[in-house]
Order: sequence, then C-alpha cells, then structure tokens
Amino acid sequence: MLNIVTSNTFTVDGRAQNYEGGNAAFIGFGKAIQGEYHTITCKCIDTDEDFHAIWKELRTVSEDYLAVYRKGKRYIQFIDRRNGHNGRPYEFKAEGVYLLAGGLGNIGINIANAISYWGAKHIAIISGGHCRNGVIGNAFYRILSNMTVKISKLSEGSLK
Repeated sequence: MLNIVTSNTFTVDGRAQNYEGGNAAFIGFGKAIQGEYHTITCKCIDTDEDFHAIWKELRTVSEDYLAVYRKGKRYIQFIDRRNGHNGRPYEFKAEGVYLLAGGLGNIGINIANAISYWGAKHIAIISGGHCRNGVIGNAFYRILSNMTVKISKLSEGSLK
C-alpha cells in the first residue's frame, strides 16, 4: 500500500484558500503507479493539515483512491455519468477540428474513419511514434481520400 499525503491540493467548495495545485502531480503519480502495477494499491489523502484526519483515513478500509479532508469533513472523488446530449447522438460538425492523440495506431485510424463518416472534415492527428516502416497504411489513405487533406510532419529539429 502506497499512501500519498498532500496539503490543500484540491478545493472542494469553489474557494481557494492556501491552494497548492502543484501537489496534484503526486496524486497523478499515484494513479499512474496503481494503473501500471496492479499489485500496488495507492491511497491519496489531501488535508488542510488536520493530522487526526490523516490518521483516521489511514485506518479506514475503503476503495476510494482520493479522500479530501476540509475542517474535519471527508470528501471523495467520483464520476457522475450523465447523458449530456439529451438522448441525441453526438453530431460532428464539418467546420470543427477534432484532435486524436496517438491516432496513427489501429484504434486511432478506425476512430478517424468513424468520425469522418459521421461528418468531421478536419481531423488533427498527433503521434509521437512512427507509422510502420515510416509509411502510412492503406486504411489510413482510404480515410484520407474522403476528406480534404493536408499532411504535415513535425520533427524535433523543426521545433527549434
């Protein structure tokens, strides 16, 4: 069990008092460790320097990754799933630009194909890797043939 304790990393009431957002990197580190190494369990505690709350949380058995204590009250992080489109499918706008990170892999190419089929005409694809043998595959060219395409390649040297 890896316990990460931070102070005033999160606001829970919308008011930032002594907010130390830079500590959030430690919270992200814990999530990454737990995601990569399934034998390691992490728990993050963010407090307003209430040491009794830290001790209480360390003894608490729960599956909550993050517990935030403010003035002795415990808050947890959760995702509340809502249908933001009121039952309607998402509409890809022809004038919009859609960004795919890591989009030169098989999944990215299929996502680009689907969203172009559903109306997206401007798709920006960022990839830190290279295409197989430095060549974009046939599937990718089929997708591009349906769109107005501009292909740009940035290398490290072009960023200087």
